[in-house]
Amino acid sequence: MYPPRVFSFERFPRVDGVVLTHEHDDHFDIPSLARLERTIPIFLSARSSTAAQQILREMGFTVHPLVPGKSVRFGDLEFTPFCGAHTSISNGDEWDTLPFFVRDVGGSGNFFSMVDITLTEQHLKWARAKDPRPVVLSWTNNTLDWSHMSDFADQRKGATQECFIKMGVDRKLIIGVWGTPAATLTCAGGFTFYGGRTWLNHRVFCVDNAAVCRMMSRLYPKEQFHATRPGQTFLMEGHRLKRVFDDTPFLTTAPPETWPPRGSNGKDEATDILEYAPATGRTAMESAEYAILEQGLQEFAGSL
Repeated sequence: MYPPRVFSFERFPRVDGVVLTHEHDDHFDIPSLARLERTIPIFLSARSSTAAQQILREMGFTVHPLVPGKSVRFGDLEFTPFCGAHTSISNGDEWDTLPFFVRDVGGSGNFFSMVDITLTEQHLKWARAKDPRPVVLSWTNNTLDWSHMSDFADQRKGATQECFIKMGVDRKLIIGVWGTPAATLTCAGGFTFYGGRTWLNHRVFCVDNAAVCRMMSRLYPKEQFHATRPGQTFLMEGHRLKRVFDDTPFLTTAPPETWPPRGSNGKDEATDILEYAPATGRTAMESAEYAILEQGLQEFAGSL
C-alpha cells in the first residue's frame, strides 16, 4: 500500500457495513475481505459479475446489491450510487463501477466521488439533486505510465502538468454545474511495487499528487486542495469543512522517510527499463498448449 499506513486494530471502531463500488482487485481484495467478520454486510455493485457475488456468499457474507439511483442508509449517512456514462464516454474496463454521493441527513455535510470513472455534467446534476451545495469532493488521479510495455507509446514525462490542467478543467465544470466545494481531495495510486519490480515505482507513478494540489492552491488560494493520506480526517459541520485532522486513533500514515521512492525526480536513469526474464522462463508456447490456453480463456470469460 502507498503511502504506508499504520493500523491500531485495538482502537478500530465497529464496522457496520462494507461498500464495494466494483470488483477490480484493488477494491475487491479477497485477502482483506477474509479478515472481516462474516456478520458484516457487504454492499456490492449490482453490475458486478455473478462470480464476485458467489465468492462473497461462499465466504459467508450477506451480499446486498447497490443499484444506481437507489439510496442506502447507514445510520445518519445516506449513500447513493450513480452509474458511469458508458454510451458517451469510454470508461475502459470500469463497466461495473459506481460513483457515489454520501450526505449526512442532519445537514453536517456531504462527500462525492467518481471512484475510477470519468466525471460528466450529468453526475453533477444527480449530486446537486441530492444536495444543492458540495462540501467535500474526491478527484481521482488514475494516470499511470505503462509506456515501457509498448513500442508505440512515449514516456509520460509531463504527466504532473497534464494532471493539473485536467483537474482545472473538471473544477470549472463542477463549479459551473454544482458550486465550489469546501475542499477537493486527490486520491488513487495507492499501491506500490516491491522486490524485483521496485524499479517500476520510478517509471509507472508519473504524477506527483501533492505537487498538483500545490499548483491548484496557488492558482485558487481561496479554495482547499488536499493530496490525501491514510487516516486523514475531514470534519464537517453546518455544511462546512470545519477542521482537517492528520490521523485518527486507529489509522495513521507512516513517516515519509519510510515511503518507497517514486517518480524520476528529473533523472532519466531512474526510469530506465531494466532487463528482465519472462516469469515462466520461456518466450514461446508449444503448439499443443494453444488449445489449453483457449480452454482457460473460455472458462475465464464464462465467469465474467
